Parts: sequence; structure tokens; C-alpha cells
Amino acid sequence: MIDESPLLWPQSASAVPAWLYAVLAVFNAVAALRTGKTWRQDPSAGRFPLALISFGLYAAVAAAALGLFFFTGKLPGLPESFKRFVDSSLNAATVCVLWWGFLFAFLLLRRRLVSPNSRPHVLNLPALAFLVALSDGQFSGLVWQPDNFAIVLIVAATLFHLYFALSSAVRNDDRIARGLPPLEGEKREREKVLVWPDLVYIELIAMIVVMTGLLIWSLALPAPLEAPADPLHTPNPAKAPWYFVGLQELLVYFDPWLAGVVIPGILALGLIALPYLDPSPEGSGYYSLASRPRVAAAFLFGFFGLWLLLIVIGVFFRGPNWAFYGPFESRDVPKIESTRARPLSTWLHAPGAASERPSEEGRRSGTVAILLREWPGPAFLLAYFLILPHALQRGPTRAFRRRVGAVRYHAAMFLFLFMLLIPIKMLLREACAVNYILYLPEWGWNI
Repeated sequence: MIDESPLLWPQSASAVPAWLYAVLAVFNAVAALRTGKTWRQDPSAGRFPLALISFGLYAAVAAAALGLFFFTGKLPGLPESFKRFVDSSLNAATVCVLWWGFLFAFLLLRRRLVSPNSRPHVLNLPALAFLVALSDGQFSGLVWQPDNFAIVLIVAATLFHLYFALSSAVRNDDRIARGLPPLEGEKREREKVLVWPDLVYIELIAMIVVMTGLLIWSLALPAPLEAPADPLHTPNPAKAPWYFVGLQELLVYFDPWLAGVVIPGILALGLIALPYLDPSPEGSGYYSLASRPRVAAAFLFGFFGLWLLLIVIGVFFRGPNWAFYGPFESRDVPKIESTRARPLSTWLHAPGAASERPSEEGRRSGTVAILLREWPGPAFLLAYFLILPHALQRGPTRAFRRRVGAVRYHAAMFLFLFMLLIPIKMLLREACAVNYILYLPEWGWNI
């Protein structure tokens, strides 16, 4: 029988965060040394940098946790009462609100968060919280699943590059405010280089690094292969690959024709149309937020606040029957959804009632009766897509409307409002148990 165990994958649950603590200690020690070296070489740096002390303290904390593991075989963990509180407090709505609040605070406080004194805390506190949470068996098993480990790396890399981009944007905005060109516009950055040998060498080195990483990955991590497909056994939950699990999560809030066809189609068309909807060269080619803050915030919300969030919820918070589970909650016990969702019209007319599909007699009822029953849905959608853009152009979006013209303005507002319809529908579903804004099962058309 072939031994399918990985060569480098730790078999002990405690061994995984143990060597991660070692990596964190080395990272902070190197960062502290580099910070001290930079301070000594720059006579105008002024007083002793607090970042050096912070990096040193985090290195000591990680080394202490590693020493605790070597002497006792245990690592710092979370109290059971805290884990029960987290599991009982979290649901899809609270996860969304916390994620959006984090993104909003990150953009609003970006100058403080990217400052040299704050950088050690921004980089280390999430890492320490993650490592401490790994002491829980349920959370550790969820994270180290072969299918999920790549998602952990994707989320970490995405958030790191967001922080890097915001740091570069703050530096460029400060330089532009002082009348200097952005970092990407300096003379040394605009020098022309030859494709051969400069670019080819860089591409060759990058190719070797990527291939080495893939080789180590294939040797170190177990392949996410399961047993042969069995027509008599359906996995529960049956999750799509990570690049489609966001669409699978959308099926909770929208009908298949919307979640699987219309929303991805409009998403693709919107990305294609972006350069034509706002052709202004301002802020193009370099990192900046001050030049077009609303456009940048809208894009960041769409990517980080929606697409990445849907993947995280679908991968880490959905269990059997696609029910919501906390990060420390066992998936062995299936959950039954207790709240029956109902359409917006039923929620407004009879808040305590549950939705039922119309009978055959109801299906034969006239169009007028159907529209009278569902009038809140069309009223909301008409006001949302037709009246709201005209109201906004008199205030917050007046300058944008004047710069791009009527056609581009209304096309951009439709895409933006359509994107915001997703979080609105998510909150209606999770907070108010409203599954449809417009419910027309007689015609097979629900929104």
C-alpha cells in the first residue's frame, strides 16, 4: 500500500503553529535589526524608533511561546468561554458587518496604520491572533484541510498586498501634496531597460522561484484528493472549488438565474467597461487614493468587501446543509435552519407569516392582483435604480456627473448600485429573514 502521508506536513496539531511561531520570531528579529540599522545610518532620523522596540517585543513574545511548547508541549490558547461566545455571536450578517467595518476603518485610518510606529502592530497582531486560534482543534482542522490551506494563503497575501498598496498610496499622496512627483514618476523609475538581458533574467528567476515553490508545495502538503465518486453518496456539504465558491454562496441570496448568470455577466461587463466609464488619467499608473477616493473605495469594496468575503464565508463558515458554523464549532452535528424566510411583500403585510408558493388558483389570478400583492418590490427597485441616481447627482456625485457626462454617469451608477444590491440582499436575508425583494413564482421570476 502506498504511503499517502506528506513528507513535510506535521502530523501533530501543535507542531504546525510551533514552527510558525519560530518564523514569526525570526521575521520580527530581522525587522528589528533592519529598523535599527536604518536609524543609525540616517542622522536626521531623530529619536530612538518605537518600531524597533515593537518588533523586538513581538520577537520575544513569539520566542516565549516557542519555548513554552518545547518545555511543556503546549502553546498559548483561547479560553473555552471565549470560543463559545464567538461561535454563538457570529452569523453571516455579523461576519459581513465586521468585515465591512474593518475595510472602512482600514481606509479611513490608513495614514495611522501605515506609519512606521503602527506597522509592527498591524503585521503582528493578526498573525498572533491566528496562531493562538490554531490551538483549537476545530479551527486548526478547518484551516489545515488541503482544500482550505490555499485559501488561507490567498487571503493573507491579498490583505498584505492591500496594506502595501495603501502604504504606497499614502506616500504618493503626501509627495503630490508637496509638489513632488509620485514614486513611480521619479527619473530612476522611468529609465528604459533592455528586454535582453534585464527583463529576461528577472523572468527566468521568477520562473525558477515559482517552480521551486510548487515543487515544495507538492512534497509538503497532502493532495486534496478524496475517494472515487459514489453515486449513492453525496458529500455534505458539496462545495465548489474556491474560485466558484463565491458564486455558490450567492445562491443563498439569489435565484440561480441571477447568481449563476446575470451577476457574473454584469461583473465581467463592468470590469470591461471601467476604463471607458472614467477615462481620466488622474491617479493612473501609480498608487494613490486622494486623486479618486470614491472610485478606489468602490472598487476595493467590490473586490475585498464582496468577492473575497463570499469566498471566506463559503469556505470557512459553511458546513453541512450549507448552514452557518462558527470558527470553533464542530461540523459533526448538522444544523436545521429555524427561521423561514419570506418575501418583502409578506414581511411588510404580515411580518409573522412565512412564504408559501401560490396554489394553482393563485397562479391563474390576474396580473393586477399579482402586482398589487408585490407592489413593494417594484417600488423599491424603481426607486433604487431610477430615482436614486438622479438624487445623487444633485449632491455627492455632482462632480463625477459633470466630468463624465450623462451616459457614462448612468452606466456607472447602474453598475455601482447593482453591486450594492448584493450586500443589501445579504443583510435582508440574514437580519430580517427576507429572501426576495420581488417574488413572482407565477412567472418564475424572483429577485
